[in-house]
Order: sequence, then structure tokens, then C-alpha cells
Amino acid sequence: MLGKWTTSRLRPDAYAIFLIVFSVCAFQPGGLFRFAWIKLTIALLGCGAAIWAKRHGRLPTAMKVALGICGIAFVIACLVGPDPFVSLVGRWPRYEGLVALGTYLGCMYTGAKLLPGSPENAGLLTKCAAVASLALALVATLEFFGLRPLGGGEFDRPGALLGNATDQGIVGALLFATLLLPAVRKRSWLLVSGAAAAAITVATSGSRAAFVAGFMSLVILFATSWKSWSQGQRRGVALFSLAAIAAVAVALVVPASRARLMASSTVEGRWLLWTESLALFQDHILTGVGPSRFVDLLPAYHDTIWAAQVGTDYPPDAPHMWILQAATMGGLITLLPVIACAVGTLFFGIRNLVTAQNPLERESKLSYLAAACSYGVALMTAFTSPGSGPLAFFLVGGLVGLSRVPRPVKQTNPKLRAGARAVGVRVALTAAVVVGLVQAIPATIAEWPMKAGKDLVAHGQIPRADQQFLAAAALRPWDADTAMLAAQAFAAASSEGNSNAGKSAVTWAEKALAIYPGSVESKLALAVGLNATGQAQKARDILNETIASAPYNAELYMQRAVSQAILKDPERAVSDARRATELNPRDAAPWNLLSSIYNWTGNTQEAHVARMNAENARSGR
Repeated sequence: MLGKWTTSRLRPDAYAIFLIVFSVCAFQPGGLFRFAWIKLTIALLGCGAAIWAKRHGRLPTAMKVALGICGIAFVIACLVGPDPFVSLVGRWPRYEGLVALGTYLGCMYTGAKLLPGSPENAGLLTKCAAVASLALALVATLEFFGLRPLGGGEFDRPGALLGNATDQGIVGALLFATLLLPAVRKRSWLLVSGAAAAAITVATSGSRAAFVAGFMSLVILFATSWKSWSQGQRRGVALFSLAAIAAVAVALVVPASRARLMASSTVEGRWLLWTESLALFQDHILTGVGPSRFVDLLPAYHDTIWAAQVGTDYPPDAPHMWILQAATMGGLITLLPVIACAVGTLFFGIRNLVTAQNPLERESKLSYLAAACSYGVALMTAFTSPGSGPLAFFLVGGLVGLSRVPRPVKQTNPKLRAGARAVGVRVALTAAVVVGLVQAIPATIAEWPMKAGKDLVAHGQIPRADQQFLAAAALRPWDADTAMLAAQAFAAASSEGNSNAGKSAVTWAEKALAIYPGSVESKLALAVGLNATGQAQKARDILNETIASAPYNAELYMQRAVSQAILKDPERAVSDARRATELNPRDAAPWNLLSSIYNWTGNTQEAHVARMNAENARSGR
């Protein structure tokens, strides 16, 4: 299927292409978060293989300079922030520190090195993309019809092999852009099936960002290639396009997908997020808030509308727009170089397309241009991630890369000097990849004890769960969020009356805050544990401080109401519980808490009203 994979053909460039493309399919069975570190690790291994591959192309010098400035700007943004170490290593769930962002750039370098001027590598890319597309579409289709081959609840929004529906759709759009033109030209069953599968992956994602990205790919490829196609090819592509539109129509028939696509709440929530992110940027216009700190600083910009429409269940860790993501992360210091790189990508991509002499090279550049544009459009309402990032940057590298032209060298012994320099560069890059793997591989392994620990907490086996989380923390000693996630698991159990879990919640939350003191989620878990272990005064003090930085977080008010009740302060307990119901009236939990507090104070009439409101919230009335 992928060609004659003899030993002689398994070159480093083949390994690199295979690993980067199939990173989109990688997941970690039995891991807690199965779609992040495993994908980064495999893509990073692909970058390592490419270091020792034969060079076919290169990045333009101007792009190298722009990317270098981006890297320096990122480090500066980390160093000027209050938590430079945490920013440099990255935070859950995307861990976009030096290793993750370095992997994205490594994939771009790999694409520029292997794809330009190499029809063989471009052909291998399309074959790998087709197989990956078929695998994604299979899982996506099963999930679309209610099956859960990878697990998950009946009402969860699945994401095939990406773990996120928007990522699923974005990757589908990237694969569609890569495969359509070769499929039209070759009419190979593998490529045609792969292109069709990519369209199905987009359709089943239910993601508006992915739909727009896929449509943009189709428009670009149609507009630039229609005249060059034969009459038969035009008919085939027209039928294929109608089939893709039909797949979208089928997606609209399914209630869950239709609700997702037609819901206005996500649009309103996104607009609120952008407005607040812009305000955050304006207050930190030069250096931003620092990488990985967005999730804990944005709550200060929320209001009652955010609390009622979006809530606190899934606090955003990015603005869902690449321009605002760069702006809030590092202010103008990172925003300007990132925009320069985006402009450079379009400039060099279009220039390479116009100057391409070989029809196959032109076809490849067109495919990569469509992929790059669709990715840029999708990121106007989404965020970078380990699921889509490696493949997208790999294709961008193929777009901007220049075919290598040997330069005359005037030095004495030019071959010896050039060879020594090339080996030196390769050794340095290999060392960088090894350093990245030193973080990535243990971080990947840690997902297994993390999952085991969470399951043990759910079954009330607190000491054994502690041991599993300790094993995970030993593998990721740099990660504050390993401790934070453990604290959250124990805090949930302690809320149900397990006092031993409360003690563990306190221990793990304190560990998380020792590494990253600004985490609102860790402070909340600490307060829950303190309340469960009878340390209500300390919990209230922490909650007072946290509410000052996140004044519209209903969960913080609920926990402070619990503290007030334990401290025998019914008036303040009622006030905080009422505030929680005002901020999140559609959630039953604040109403249940308010009902309990009213019962405790003997106000049975108000308790009944609060209980009825809880029932209404639970039933969606």
C-alpha cells in the first residue's frame, strides 16, 4: 500500500514523514489524557529522524530569521513573567512550552528539508496521509453513529483519534487539502478513498471552524486547478464535491451535530472570550501576561454575562484566535514576529507556487498552500494543539521551502569543511531533540499512573491513589498541573464526604501551588480539601484572596459558603450561596447548597424554593 518497504527504502526521510503524519492517529490507551504527549513524542521522533536525512530543500533565510526572532520573543516573554520556569516547560492541557513549540518548528524545518524538490517524498506523504485519513474517518464515523471505540460517555462530544472535535475537523481539512489534487491526477483508489475519508472526517466533526477550513481548501484548489483538469477530471471532482456536501447535510440531520452547528451560545461565548482577551492584551500590551498564564488571569476580566453563559466548568487556556493567542502570551514582543511569520508564509508560498517549473512541484505547492490557508482560518476560532500542530507546520514547511541548489564553495578543502559543518549542525539538532525527548517520554508514561490514580480515587482507595500520583509526579517533577489534577481528583472525593481524600487534596494542592502559586484551580482544590478537613478559617482566607482575582467564579463562592457555614456564620453563608446561584443559575449545585444552608438555619420555605430551582436547573427548565 505504501510502496515497496524494503530495507533500502526505509531511509530517515521516510521515517520522518511516516512519524509526523501518523502522529495525528497516535493515542495512548489507558492514559488519562491520551492525545497530547504521545503525539508530541512521535512527532519529535520524526523531527529527529529528519535531521540525518538527505536534504532536498531549505527554509528561506528571511523565514529562518523571523522564526528565530519568534523563539527569542517567546523566551523573553517567559523570563519577564512571574513564573518563567512554568512558562518555559508549558502547562496542561497543551503544554506549549519550549518542547511543544520546538516540535512544531521542527516539523516546519522537516517539511522544508524533505518535501521541496523531491517527488518521491511528496508521493510518500500523500500515501501516508491517505492511510491516516482512512483511520481517522473510521473512528469518526463510528463515533458519529453513537459508538465509542475509544471510550467516553454517550453524551460526550468525541474527537476521533484527536480527542477534540475541532482538532478532528482541522486535521481532516489538512488531509483533504493534501490529497485532493493527487487523487484527481492519479485516480488511485488509495488517494481517492483518502480524500473522501478526509471529507467525512470534517463532516462528522460538527465543527464550524473545520467546515470553513475545508471549504477554503476546496475553493483554493478549484480556483487554481480547474482549467488544468480534463473534462473527466472536472466531472469527477464535481461529483466528489457534491458527495462532500451531502456528508455535511447528513451531519446536520443528526441532532447532536445540528445542535452544535446551529447553536448561537458558542458564538456568543467566543465573542465574549475575544472581548475579554483583547482587554487583557490592552492591559499588558508590551510583554503580555506570559506563556501558559492566560487561564488564571482571564477570570479577572469575566462578568456576570460570562458566568451565566459560559460558566466555570471548562476555563479557557487560550483565546481561540491565533492573533490574540500571540498577543496575550507575549504582547507586541511576540505578536509582531508571529504576524511577520504568517505574512512570510504567504509570500514565500505564493512565490514558490508562481516560480514552480515542474507540474508535480506546482501541484504539491498548491496542496500545501490550501492546507496552510485552511489552518490559518481555522485558528481564527480555535487554538494550536499537539493534535493538529505537527502536521500543519510540516505542510507549511513544504510550502515555504526552497528546492536546494548546491552553492559553489571557494574555500580550500570545501567538501571537508562543508561536511564537518553539516555534521556539527546535525549533532546540535540531535542533542536538542534528545533534550526534548527527556521531557516528552516520561511525561507520556506519566499518563498511565495519572489515570490509575484517578480511577482509584473514584473507588475510594485513597492510599493507593496517592502512590499512583506520586509515581506520575516523579516522572513529571516540573509539572505543577500533575499535582493540580491529583488535587482536583481528591477534592471531588472529599466533597462527597471522604475525609482521607480531603487530606490528600490539601497535600497535592499545596504541592501544585509551590510550583505555580497563581493557579486558581489549585487554590479551589485546596479550599475544598481544607473545608473537608475542618480547616474552614484557612479555606475562607484562601477563597477571599482567590475571589479577588476571579470575582465571577461561582464555585469559589460555593466553597466560601461552605466555609461560612462551618464557621457558624449563616448570614454570610446564605449571601455567598445566593451569589453562586446568581452567577450560574442553570446549575443545580448552587441551588442545592443554598437549600441545605436554608434548612440548617431553619428557613424551610426558602429551602423549598431553592430545591425547586435546583430541580428546574437539572431538568433544563
